[in-house]
Amino acid sequence: MQYIPSSVPEKIGFEGIKEAIRTLLYTPAGSELLKKLVPLTDPDDVDTLCRQTSGMKQLIEEDKPIPLTNLEQIDTWLDQCKPQGSMLNSDAFPPIREHAATARIVQSFFERKRTSCPELWQIADLIESVKQLEDAINDAISAEGNLRDDASQELKSIRRRLNNKRTSLRSTIDKIYKKLSGLHMTSDEGPTIRSGRMVIPIQAEYKRKVDGFIHDVSASGQTVYLEPVEALQINNDIRQIEAEEKREIERILKKLTTFVRENRNLLINNGKLLGRIDLIHARTKFGMNRGGVIPQRSEYREWNIIQGLNPNLLIKNSQLPEDQRDEVVPLDLEIENKEQGIIISGPNAGGKSVALKTVGILSCMYQSGIPIPVDTHSFFPVVSGIALDMGDDQSIEQDLSTFSSRLKWMQETLVDTDDRFLVLIDEAGTGTDPEEGGALFQAFMEKILEQGATLIATTHHGALKVFANDHPLLANGAMEFDQATLSPVYRFRKGNPGSSYAFEIA
Repeated sequence: MQYIPSSVPEKIGFEGIKEAIRTLLYTPAGSELLKKLVPLTDPDDVDTLCRQTSGMKQLIEEDKPIPLTNLEQIDTWLDQCKPQGSMLNSDAFPPIREHAATARIVQSFFERKRTSCPELWQIADLIESVKQLEDAINDAISAEGNLRDDASQELKSIRRRLNNKRTSLRSTIDKIYKKLSGLHMTSDEGPTIRSGRMVIPIQAEYKRKVDGFIHDVSASGQTVYLEPVEALQINNDIRQIEAEEKREIERILKKLTTFVRENRNLLINNGKLLGRIDLIHARTKFGMNRGGVIPQRSEYREWNIIQGLNPNLLIKNSQLPEDQRDEVVPLDLEIENKEQGIIISGPNAGGKSVALKTVGILSCMYQSGIPIPVDTHSFFPVVSGIALDMGDDQSIEQDLSTFSSRLKWMQETLVDTDDRFLVLIDEAGTGTDPEEGGALFQAFMEKILEQGATLIATTHHGALKVFANDHPLLANGAMEFDQATLSPVYRFRKGNPGSSYAFEIA
């Protein structure tokens, strides 16, 4: 069984958290790592994540921005440069240069923080400089992706000669055009280009009175585009110099491409390291934007969620106008060391499912290194997995009814659960005959508790409330209901079961 089965992230809202983090990323590699982000299960690994996040949180709080910048995807160009003799277009080099420069600048930034942020420096320290490649691209390619005139001495000389020839051609053409225009032999559009050569538009009736080569005729046939004989050699010289320019450009671009090929593995590795730092920054920024902190870690199964807010409700609220926002009621939920679970009851639409989701999403975020919106005195264990039974997983294709899908889930959970597992059940006992369903889920819960897992379940079944009251490892709890206004207040209270208030609400 996966740490989080594919259905769990959608049901508890973890994918929504990842989507919000995505908007804070700078690098393609960070986006790829985010897709693979799953909560870790080893306590030491979770501690490392939290130390990384704490270091990044400290930098953000000190208003010392990480020198990250939006980077383009360069994988396609890095693949194109692999064959010997290949040549990248000039517009490929500015993004590659930006990757190289950003990696160097980020490493330099964290080198100055190596004492205060050792976990982040351990990542940045692995970046290897490609400053020579960066300088080579700077020397040859402009910020816009054009080859600089001084990319080489040869290119500089070629372009100087080319400019001189083009100036000479323009002067010659203008002189001839002025003369023919005075004789009313030209059209009004002026000198133009045909087949890459500068020509003069001559009225067709005068084409035999001007020495030169006709390159084109207008659609009406009334104008011919003629290259004067005086310009023939200059145009030929220009074409020859342009061929020299093209060869020199190809030589320079191939040389730069070879340089990229030689540094390809470093660029790929540096990109991955930048992605790791980028994701740490994005997940930290996301959590901090919602008042998130890194909670303390309990050693075993103790939970103490103080003023815990569901981050998806916070996201939803932030997207609404202020006058349309609802109050997000915090969750206070404690499972003591002597306990293994809580059965939550209370009114319909009173927040039981939201409480269940809040526990799941906060646990996933914590074990993914994301600051969570809880009080700083909160503490969480590191769970080895989450099993969630919420919603209707019936399937026509797999011949599963609502009840049989729950049986299948029970079977899988019993096989995979260990003493660090978190089992979340919404509306326990439903989907079949109430008495039989309650008895079945009671037996299932007993087995889960025997295996040492932590259990949080919601229910309307009186038998399960009695079961929680009588079981030494379970506690009852309820979502509060305001009997004066006949409305739920979405606040959890541990100790006593709650009524469903079905008739009052109806």
